Amino acid sequence: MKKSFPGHFANEPDDLKRLWEDSVIALDANVLLNMYRYSEGTRREFLGVFEKLKDRLWISHQVAKEYLKNRLKVISDQAKTYDAAIKGLLELREKFEDPKQHPFVSPEVLGDCTRSFDLIIGELRANKGHHDKKINDDDVKEAVAQIFDGKVGKPYQDEELEKLIVSGAERYLNKIPPGYKDADKKGGQSLEERLSPYGDYIGWRQLLDKALSDNCNVIFVTGDNKEDWWLHQSGRTIGPQPALIEEFVGLTTRRFYMYSPDGFLQQAGSFLRKEVSTQAMEEARRVGEEEVVLATESKADSKLFATWFNQSRKLSSALGLKTTQVAMPHISTLHGDSLSSSITSLSHRLEALQWRVVQLEAETAQRLIGDPSEEFSHLDNALVERHLDEVRLELQETKQMIDALKVIQASSDNG
Repeated sequence: MKKSFPGHFANEPDDLKRLWEDSVIALDANVLLNMYRYSEGTRREFLGVFEKLKDRLWISHQVAKEYLKNRLKVISDQAKTYDAAIKGLLELREKFEDPKQHPFVSPEVLGDCTRSFDLIIGELRANKGHHDKKINDDDVKEAVAQIFDGKVGKPYQDEELEKLIVSGAERYLNKIPPGYKDADKKGGQSLEERLSPYGDYIGWRQLLDKALSDNCNVIFVTGDNKEDWWLHQSGRTIGPQPALIEEFVGLTTRRFYMYSPDGFLQQAGSFLRKEVSTQAMEEARRVGEEEVVLATESKADSKLFATWFNQSRKLSSALGLKTTQVAMPHISTLHGDSLSSSITSLSHRLEALQWRVVQLEAETAQRLIGDPSEEFSHLDNALVERHLDEVRLELQETKQMIDALKVIQASSDNG
């Protein structure tokens, strides 16, 4: 059965361990673009891992093209997010400082609150300043160029691209992964415009070519969480789409597996015997979840709310308050599509947190009777317990925020 259906048996621990020993490690464009979305610490961790593995790293020509094409837009979008967060926090501080709205806040507590606001706003402004410099002096681009020097695949000629448009359209019609979820992307008259929906498919074909020409196994890392890459069930990501693995094995006779950026960072740390911070993995996971929400219609609102929620958690911790207490002056102004998209954003996060709690609770029980699992082998018992406590707290705060938003939504609907 395993030989007939390799896509359903690709995650066996021994097979994955052997895969890490000799595979080419290929990155998707979104993995490189996420370097602009991460904090400085998380970005350093990823680039450090890339540097250690650079003899095995590779990107397709399509991936390199998409990274360079979208780099400036991602930098610009992040700058707008900084501006929106700073503006929102300034407005929130004014609400806290208004004695008519908060007669119950003592001057001492209000002073602590103001200082916390100033610290967070100051950090955001400093980070935005560093971020804005990347428009003309992009240290991330330089690092990527150095790591992937001589490790970029060859492009296709126009004739081959024309053929891929035809075969890609047929695959998308039959929902053959990857890329069919991009079928509704707008095309145009020029070749470049007509290729727009087929970026994932072209990158996939170039990945297959690499495996065939070098006779190599491949680990692919992507931040794309759509169903044309991953198998989902009940809000959980089970693993790579079996059809992808079966196509890869069938055409190349080599092995293939995929990781999300946070999963890759975790497994790479274990393989390299290098400690990877829990904070970096969690940030990579959160950025991935936010990008999923950004695929919906209310992109700006969802992105802004995700920033608000994270800043509110940080501020509430500094003040010893509940997250809802800090965020309420902002979320009470939401309505309509903004409110719905914020609830959707938090619901996605809630599902991911619930699954993470299940994983960590199972790991805790496993360690009472035996050795740690491979997934968490880089963490000692104390770190697993601390991580479980942190995720449980975020789970509780997320539930509270959803409840608060639903109350506002019900009030708005009735009003």
